[in-house]
Amino acid sequence: MTKNSGNPNGPLLLMMGMVPLIVVLAVIAAVLLARSGFGLAVALGVPFGVSMVVTVVTGVWLARVAARRRDRR
Repeated sequence: MTKNSGNPNGPLLLMMGMVPLIVVLAVIAAVLLARSGFGLAVALGVPFGVSMVVTVVTGVWLARVAARRRDRR
């Protein structure tokens, strides 16, 4: 019986799909914070910082998944 490991580029494709989604959510958060009366630094800085952290954590996680998938072969 052969094991189906899926697309070898799966983690990369997932990351390519997630980054635009994270950016869109950061823009929405920035608009909502600006409309709520927060200053420009908070309205732009907080969503940017959170989106960078989420992107880095997701990238590290997917890199580890890809390394595990490569080691299984």
